[in-house]
Amino acid sequence: LLLVPLMGVRMVFGALSWKWSFPELPDSAPLPWRHLFWIRMAGEGINNGLVSAYVAGEPVKGMLAARYGPSTTAGLASALIGKTLHTFGEVLFILVGAVTAGLALEATRPVAGWMLTAGGVGVLVILAAIFLQRRRLIGRGARLFRTLRLGPRRLWDRALPGADAVDEAVHGYYSRQSRDALLATFFAFLDWAFGAVEVWVFLAVATPVEDPFLLALVIEAAIDVVKGLSFFVPGSLGAQEGGIAWIFGALGCGVAVGGAYAVFRRFREVIWIALGLGALSWYVRHNEVQTAGLPPAEEIS
Repeated sequence: LLLVPLMGVRMVFGALSWKWSFPELPDSAPLPWRHLFWIRMAGEGINNGLVSAYVAGEPVKGMLAARYGPSTTAGLASALIGKTLHTFGEVLFILVGAVTAGLALEATRPVAGWMLTAGGVGVLVILAAIFLQRRRLIGRGARLFRTLRLGPRRLWDRALPGADAVDEAVHGYYSRQSRDALLATFFAFLDWAFGAVEVWVFLAVATPVEDPFLLALVIEAAIDVVKGLSFFVPGSLGAQEGGIAWIFGALGCGVAVGGAYAVFRRFREVIWIALGLGALSWYVRHNEVQTAGLPPAEEIS
């Protein structure tokens, strides 16, 4: 049960990361915190429940955010930027875990190599993603799809102005909001790093490991690698459990202990996914009421 509220702390850090991912546009206002938190939770519920490489919830976040302050352009741009920088924070945490495994814990050195490799590849992928985003990735992609006739040409013609506007907002963010980008990455790193606290709590309660915090940091970073490699599985179901059991066994904690932690981890994930989908349901119903011209439902507090 301790793992459930600890996940809430991670959600706060994740929401703060997204807060600093919005481009500054003249027709856009800040997204209020209550919506920032719950909309992000709704998007994460989709990300963790569908086969989508953890990205299906991002456009949902952008479109919902546009109803409460930011413009549609700012909302969609923030979803793209936020996902990129949040993943960058994850990659940095994996590198910290790899260095810790190699330098501080001799028993984990065999694990450090593949973690370091995964982190290095991740850095290159994120830098390439930012490079492409600064060069009008969305608009060029839409034009390519139109040229290849992947869908009605009229649909792409209508989408191009919006795609170009999002590209311009993303380019402006990376060019003029470097401080915001650093803050977004910092809070994303705290989000991923706080996962080590969850593992530490489990090790402290359920195992006789002495001074387990550094080991917990390495375990959490390794779990993030496993989740990244199993992005094609909905919620990494099965792959995460097997990976966690293997990681615990490889680090000397025992496969059975890893299996037990995997069960507890999945339990708290299911609860937070359910909360996210519940928030999404509220926003969908709220939109239907507004469309019908009826008084809006009571705000989420």
